[in-house]
Amino acid sequence: MFTVVRFVLILWGVIALAWLGAWWLKRRTKPEPGQFSSIVVFTGFLFGFLLTTLQGFAANHYADARSQAQAEPTSLVTMYDDINVLPPPVRKRGERTIICYMWSVAESDWKEQRRGAILESADSLVWGGRLRTFSDQLPQDSPTAGRINTEVADAGSARQQLLYLARPQIPAILWVVVFVSGGVLIFLQVSDTAPGKVVTRITLIAVIVVMSLEVASLAVLDRPFSSVGGIRPTAMTDAIGMLTADRPDLPTKHECGLEFR
Repeated sequence: MFTVVRFVLILWGVIALAWLGAWWLKRRTKPEPGQFSSIVVFTGFLFGFLLTTLQGFAANHYADARSQAQAEPTSLVTMYDDINVLPPPVRKRGERTIICYMWSVAESDWKEQRRGAILESADSLVWGGRLRTFSDQLPQDSPTAGRINTEVADAGSARQQLLYLARPQIPAILWVVVFVSGGVLIFLQVSDTAPGKVVTRITLIAVIVVMSLEVASLAVLDRPFSSVGGIRPTAMTDAIGMLTADRPDLPTKHECGLEFR
């Protein structure tokens, strides 16, 4: 939320400076309305093209993150099904480890993703390590152990991919270009219009509102796990609910030791 507000406030600050600059220019040079019309149209076209391109890029980033978040539980659910053939004591230990790892991802790791962290949380590192230890202790000559080892690797790869997608992808230099371009556009529009016209003021306000919405949406889409409009761990929690339905013996997130973290 803070990031979105910060970007919008930066845009408004640039717009205010551009407006003041245009007002000062009109007081000093008395430019005639309409003399910058062609430049305003050209600048507006370039600014619109830039925003459209960035919106498409950010939307693809958001869609990739959402798709990966929905696919992440798949290997864990498959692993849970595969351990059904193991002896009861081993199976119960594996079930507990998988469920607790899933809870650690849904609860702890998701908070790290919201901050754009590049590392797993302490909880998921602990339970991920226990999950790998569990798979390593299985008889390695059995087909089940081979499948579980593959699924553990797939789960780890999915986790790293989601942590990568949680980071902003739009470079800072492009944000600078967006803010500067928006300021130049407002400067030219204010300089090119006659003062005192209601239609002119309404048009400028509408342009500023649209620019603010575009910048806010870019900030949200570029941070797909943010608290504002971000992706939620619904796929993981739904998978946990499916696996633990009618299984009171399986651990809750509190029993996994996550309530104090």
